[in-house]
Amino acid sequence: MRSAKWLLLIIAFASSILPFGWVACAQVNLSAISRDEWLRAETETFLRKTDAFNWDYADLEGLADSGDVRAMVVFAYIHMNPKSLHVQSEHAHIYLSKAVGLGDIRAMAVQGADLLYSADPEVADPLRGFSLLKRAVENGAIFGKAHLGLAYLMGKGTQKDSVLGQRLIDEAVGAGSANGLYLQGWLQWGGLGGPADLSRAFEFVGQAAELSHPQAMAEFSRMLISAEFGQEGREAEAALLARNSAFMRNPAGEYMYGYFLESCRGGIASNKEQALQWYTRA
Repeated sequence: MRSAKWLLLIIAFASSILPFGWVACAQVNLSAISRDEWLRAETETFLRKTDAFNWDYADLEGLADSGDVRAMVVFAYIHMNPKSLHVQSEHAHIYLSKAVGLGDIRAMAVQGADLLYSADPEVADPLRGFSLLKRAVENGAIFGKAHLGLAYLMGKGTQKDSVLGQRLIDEAVGAGSANGLYLQGWLQWGGLGGPADLSRAFEFVGQAAELSHPQAMAEFSRMLISAEFGQEGREAEAALLARNSAFMRNPAGEYMYGYFLESCRGGIASNKEQALQWYTRA
């Protein structure tokens, strides 16, 4: 039962939405959102803080090949991102391994988390992923603390240690990690490690959304229109969050933005054709 609860927590959203609006508007089933994007979202949030994130693909490739570790890590991420035209996981890990060999803790954290949590059996290597992630955190990678904490909580790639796992997530939250805040919100919502606390869950996910965590923005948008959280009158804010998350290519954000386009909520004019396009992208 415990493992089932973890699975539902990480890959699904609660579906207690009460769609309303004009009679002519569609009522969309939001329970169709079932994406596990938190790992990719945190990686992107982290890498957007580097200049290299906005460099041209050709420039990144040239710099990565010449030994620039920033370029290696971002270039690898482009090849890991399922929304990228250049997605090729094997190619990504070649560059990450080079950066790891040069002692780059960002590369250790990114590669470690991907090996640890990847659903692709050709990529997944939990033991090596955990080792890399632990090494990155021990060398100062705040970015990887929430991922490492979750590994301890789940016993993934290591022996389960709920106390240490929660402590690492708490430290990530204290350091202002967007993913630490987001994951803490989910733990509070699901009541894992203690009784469920919806108000705290709302607070943590909202803080992660303020830090432009793409998945948190989509989740918080859903929370704002859910009867479960009692946030009436915040539909316009929810629609804007969904739009911003969608334009960051987050699948949950794309689905939520499609929902607003179809359902006439949040002050967005109904446009079923555009809604379908966003649903298809998600």
